[in-house]
Amino acid sequence: MNGNIGAFISSNTPMDMDLKRAIFSERFQDMASWRAFLRTQLNSTVAARLSAPASTWRVQSFHALFVACWVHHPVEKGTHMIELAGLTVSQRDTVQSAYKSRCSARKSSHLGGSGRSASEKWGFLEGYKELLVQYEAITVAPISF
Repeated sequence: MNGNIGAFISSNTPMDMDLKRAIFSERFQDMASWRAFLRTQLNSTVAARLSAPASTWRVQSFHALFVACWVHHPVEKGTHMIELAGLTVSQRDTVQSAYKSRCSARKSSHLGGSGRSASEKWGFLEGYKELLVQYEAITVAPISF
């Protein structure tokens, strides 16, 4: 982890320790915990997670993808998009299958109107108990003239 977020998470000053307790859940209070969570849940990298076999996906895999995005662009109640176009069709099918089997269905006002919840055991930012996951596929219809 680099930059200001890394410095903040690594800091042991009393003020930063108080801020971390106010912002993050208990399991995200020090750099070792962040790294262990991401290493375990991502198979070390986002690319490794996205190309991992279906049998290795858990709801926590979606948590880790969000946390990895958040580290690079931290926002409260953040929305992050991951481009899957670089994956093979088989890899995209695996991600979509994991999305459908690991996250529970829920209505959403976002994009296609139906999302999935990855709220099981979700605990990252203090006070937030929901992680909405959307999987949107873009289909291009042929244009006739």
